[in-house]
Amino acid sequence: MSLEAEGIDEGDLLGWHVRVMGVARDVVDPAELARLRQLVVEPLGAAPKSHWIQLRPETILGRRCSCLA
Repeated sequence: MSLEAEGIDEGDLLGWHVRVMGVARDVVDPAELARLRQLVVEPLGAAPKSHWIQLRPETILGRRCSCLA
């Protein structure tokens, strides 16, 4: 599985991109789920989320770039 994120720092006109690849697993341990539910996490969609997946990184790639024309 892979997870990608990117963004732009408009103040410095710098961009970044990160890709994390690895093995994913469902989190099912009750103690681990209780700990995760205490975290402040904002889901991408509006619906409540009740499923947790752990991604164990095997490869992390990233780059920074200038956004100047």
